[in-house]
Formats: sequence, structure tokens, C-alpha cells
Amino acid sequence: MEKTYSRGLSLFFDNVRLSRGLTQEEFVFDIVSMRQYRRYLSGECKISQTVVRQFSERLGLKPEHIIMDYEASKVDETQLVIDFYNYAANYDYENANRMRKSINLNLLEERVNRIFYEHTCAFLDYQTKKITEFEFIQKNIELVNYPEILNYYKISGIELVIMGSLLNHVGFKDREMLADKIKSILMNPKIIIGGYIQSHKFLCVQMVARYYGINGEFQKVIDLCEHAIKQLKKIRLYYMFDYCYYYISLAYDALGNIPARDEAIFRCYSVIMAENNPAKLKKFTDLIEADYKINLKSYMLDYISKNT
Repeated sequence: MEKTYSRGLSLFFDNVRLSRGLTQEEFVFDIVSMRQYRRYLSGECKISQTVVRQFSERLGLKPEHIIMDYEASKVDETQLVIDFYNYAANYDYENANRMRKSINLNLLEERVNRIFYEHTCAFLDYQTKKITEFEFIQKNIELVNYPEILNYYKISGIELVIMGSLLNHVGFKDREMLADKIKSILMNPKIIIGGYIQSHKFLCVQMVARYYGINGEFQKVIDLCEHAIKQLKKIRLYYMFDYCYYYISLAYDALGNIPARDEAIFRCYSVIMAENNPAKLKKFTDLIEADYKINLKSYMLDYISKNT
């Protein structure tokens, strides 16, 4: 059992112990010494399977139930950090700051959750002008151990998102190289590990496609987004279809391929209509109408008329 896992499990035991009205002394009596118990809680020592069984019995629970509940609590922890990130990414500073105060970094068990929390705090501080762009870049470089991370055999989805965020900052000098590296990782999903892989992976598609588009590398936008769509179809996940088709439309428009552009607009519109999300429909309608100086609904009716 890894020390980080052991520490988290020990802290979970301690929370259950507290909820059952036992003192630490009562909980560990005739099992381990208080000194040893504190070593479990601090992560200095790994808890054995025998002690896991004995602690579970002391609480009147089965060891497998304790393990299952502990694993469920880790999923809840991850979702908590993701919710914090989503508030910050959507510029909902009131809820983001509320969640920031409610999350204790020292109590986050998973390393990826800790670095995602710290990344989100840095993003929030940068957006509210509490830190400079240089400080934001340096913080994220440290969080993911850049550039050494580029040589890792496996990279977590969260680390990929943090690297992708650097593409938005001109102060980061390796943007072109990093964009190509992330693209190659996205094309080889076996490199990516960790929970919530799919949502992180396709968030990175958006980041890289946006970077390529801004820098005039339109064929790379098309290749990346079409690859993402194929992968999404394989797993029957329709997250990010709208953005992929939207970016493809922009790329084809820049390349002067109007028929392909219109097909991408139509597919983007169809996906959003199928989702039945009024807020998203308004967002993309505003974007597309501003980009192409059209009335989207009329344009789509005309497109359908010509292609049926």
C-alpha cells in the first residue's frame, strides 16, 4: 500500500472513528500504539492489511466496506475540485471564491487534485489581477514539473489541462512546441492516465485548436478536431462536439472552403439543437452570427433546403 494512499485511508478511519464517538485512545487500544497511529495519520508509516481489518472490526464494519467508502470519497474530492475549476473558468468569481475557502489544500488526498486546486487558485488570482502573467506561468511550470514532464511515459489529464492553459499566454515562449506535443499526446490517448480522462482530454482539444487557429495553422485545427470527433463517437460521448465543429468551421472559412465551412456550421447547430440547451444555443448563435455576419436560423433553413 502506497504511503499517500495509506495516509488518506488512515484519515478516513479517523473521521469514521470520530463520527462514532470514540477517542483515538479507545480506537487504537490493543491494536497499535498512539505513536504508531499518529505515524499513520501523518503518512510516515504505511498501514498494514491486518491493522485495516482490526480498525474496521473496532468500528463494527467490514474492511471491504471501509475501502469502498474511502474510494467513493476520493471521487467526491475530485468532483469538488473540478467544480471549483468550472466556476473559475466561467468567471463566476463569487462561487469560485466561496469554494476556494471551503477546500483545505492540506486535506486533499490525491496529488492531481492538489495541483489542479493550486492551478485554479493561480488562474483565479491572475484573472482578478492579484498575480502577474509571469507569476501565473511560473506557478504552473512548477506544478507540472515542466519541461521534464514532456519525457514522462504517462501524463494525467489534469496535468495536460494545466500545460494547455500555458498556450493562452504570450509570455510562455515554448507555445508552438508545447501545442504540437499536446496534439501528439491527444492523438495517442494511451499516454493519458487519471480520473475524468475524457473531459480533460477534450478540454485540451479546445485549448490547442484555439491556439492553432489564432496562429493561422488551420489544417492542424481541422485534423485535431476531426480526430477528436472520431474518438468521441467511438465512446458515444457527445461532449465538445459543438466546439469541435465550430473550430472546424472557422478553419475552413479561413481556407476559403465555404461548402465545408457551411457543413461544419450545420453540424454544430444540429448538435446544439439536439442538446436542447437554450443558454448554449444563444452563446453559439451569437458567436456564429458575429463571425459570419449571418442570421443563423435563416442560414440553416436555407442550407437544409439546398441539401435535401
